[in-house]
Amino acid sequence: MSTLLVSSVGGHLSQLHGLLPRLQGLDADRTWVTYDAPQSRSLLAGERVIYLDYAGPRDVRTLARHALVARRLFRGQHPYSTVISTGSGIALSFLPLASMRGAACHYI
Repeated sequence: MSTLLVSSVGGHLSQLHGLLPRLQGLDADRTWVTYDAPQSRSLLAGERVIYLDYAGPRDVRTLARHALVARRLFRGQHPYSTVISTGSGIALSFLPLASMRGAACHYI
């Protein structure tokens, strides 16, 4: 099973990336979900990443599109046993569905 790491760019992504070595018991098999931005492209070079369109504050329409991506990822026998997020709105699109589909979810 693998881990899904979900975060918006900026401080949230920096924080999750910095915490990764300290998180015990995670598989090396991991996938990042974040916005497509220069920071995420450089920081996550060489990692498996699903890039999403940026969603601004209270951008319900884009968060709903992100929820459709989450739904595809967690359909049927999904490979994710753990989902970790440092936020922000992007977490709303992934954590509730992941929890309903049996993944251990952690919001830091």
